[in-house]
Amino acid sequence: MKRKRWVRERRLLVSRQKRYFRNSLIFLAVMLLSAGSAAYARYYQLTNLTSDDAKVVVQGYLLTEDLEQKLTTIKEGGSIEKVYPQFQEVSSLLVTYGNRPVSAGLSEEGSKLLTRYYVSMKDVGMNLSTLTQEQLANKEILESYLKDISKIKERRKAVFTYFKVNESALKQKN
Repeated sequence: MKRKRWVRERRLLVSRQKRYFRNSLIFLAVMLLSAGSAAYARYYQLTNLTSDDAKVVVQGYLLTEDLEQKLTTIKEGGSIEKVYPQFQEVSSLLVTYGNRPVSAGLSEEGSKLLTRYYVSMKDVGMNLSTLTQEQLANKEILESYLKDISKIKERRKAVFTYFKVNESALKQKN
């Protein structure tokens, strides 16, 4: 009688141990899966633009291209009177987009690149918005602003490279 009871308890104990072991393995697998997905989510957040930042980068791209086109038109002898109102609007939009804060979830390097890009857009936009039509007729001033726009393009290229933005898609959109 004692032997039967002992065998039954032993069988129950072994089955309980198997169940605990199986449940422990399942828990460990779920925990590893959760930790891996959390790590990937954080990595994705650090290395990809948020939708707000993406909008600003795209608008900055379009505005700087438009601004460069307008400056080139003026430099090549185009009518300043026709381009000036659009020129003022574009430069004020650059200031607006340049004033936006960078998302807090980005990596330190990505945040620095984006901040430099925003600040350069804002500075050029502020300087251009204060120009008069007479100052725009000066070729030296136009050349200096075209150089500033090329600096913005360099920073933009660094941002595009870091965040893997497809510039050819933006060129088609433009």
